[in-house]
Amino acid sequence: MRWVWILSIALLPAPGWGLTVDEAVARALARHPATAAAQHGVAAAEARADRVGSAWLPRVSAVGQAVIRGPIPTLTIDTGLTPPGASAPLAIEREIGQRYTASGTLEVAWRALDFGERAAMADAAEAGVAASRADAAARAVELGWAVRQSYAAAAFFQDVVRVSVQAAQTAQKDVADAQARVAAGLGAPVDVAAAQSRLAERQAQLADGQAGVAQAHATLRLLLGLPADAPLTLDDGLEALAAAAPGTPGAAPDALKARAGAAAKAAEAQAVDRSFWPTLDLMGSAGVADPRTFVETEPGFTWQAGARLTWPLFDGDQRRRHLRQLEAEAQALRAAADAADEGAARARAEADTRTAAAQAQLHTAQARVDAAQTWLTAAQAARDAGAATALDLERARDRLDGARVAVARARFDAARAQADRLKADGISQRVEK
Repeated sequence: MRWVWILSIALLPAPGWGLTVDEAVARALARHPATAAAQHGVAAAEARADRVGSAWLPRVSAVGQAVIRGPIPTLTIDTGLTPPGASAPLAIEREIGQRYTASGTLEVAWRALDFGERAAMADAAEAGVAASRADAAARAVELGWAVRQSYAAAAFFQDVVRVSVQAAQTAQKDVADAQARVAAGLGAPVDVAAAQSRLAERQAQLADGQAGVAQAHATLRLLLGLPADAPLTLDDGLEALAAAAPGTPGAAPDALKARAGAAAKAAEAQAVDRSFWPTLDLMGSAGVADPRTFVETEPGFTWQAGARLTWPLFDGDQRRRHLRQLEAEAQALRAAADAADEGAARARAEADTRTAAAQAQLHTAQARVDAAQTWLTAAQAARDAGAATALDLERARDRLDGARVAVARARFDAARAQADRLKADGISQRVEK
């Protein structure tokens, strides 16, 4: 009876984290490092857009300087006048400038006119934000798909364990019954061997199922950020996972990301193209200088204002080559977006086909369960009447166990197809309405 007790314990639910599949996805999205990294990427793109938007604001600088010069030039003026008693004409010498100068200035500059370069760069930055958000959505879809696949695997192996436990309990009783019949002279040793063989097969199937449950639970704990030894209970079974309807299809995140990237490249190319035209900057400054001017010796207030027109007529052909590069990169991203759309459509069709196939298999497997149950009932009655052997009964039970596992397998296939459909639709988390 030891195996019966062990197998009964295996069927008891463990306390701990109880989650539906949608709750598991929501928890993973809320705490996974990949989601955090994607959100930081969006924040960085938004900050870049804000930085690019400041190009319309003036620039204000405070400049202070102190300079020592040498030699100081000397201006000599010959007056041509010879004072009384002097042997030579009078000459006047004066230093031009000072050896030490200092100033403090507040400078303001503002680009008053360009030909749309700043607007194009702002458009490129906003497209970059859209690309970052699409990348975050793509990571969320991948994470949600991984959680659903692991959840479905755990539910499947739990069903395998449940079927295996029930079969092993029955096989254990059959072994005891066969041994008792042999001891009473009513059975043959071959019946004992057949019952023991079936028990060993069910025990092996149980061990495989338990290993599958352990692996799937370990993956789920990792995705959900739970401790390695945290008990985990699945509130959704395979039947619920297989019957879950997909949400409203959306655009493939990879396609959205590629198209946003192409828009950013196109806007950047427009900015590069417009950088050929002249720009007009207005400038002004005011401050205190010592000396006030070149020829004065006292400190004082100074100011200046002006405008500067800049026209880069030739830049070594860098602009044209940069444009060609950006246009090629934009074309590549547009093609990648089209490929992503086609891939999503293909994945959606494959998921639908697999769902239909799994539903057909489920219908067949359920019919097999009914037929096997009928066969088992008839085999038990025939054996009790002496018209069937223990081997006939074992075969009927094997057929029923196989049909039950086939039901679980069909539901598992349908659940995985549902997860793939949600991924193809670009859905990370279903919203209940």
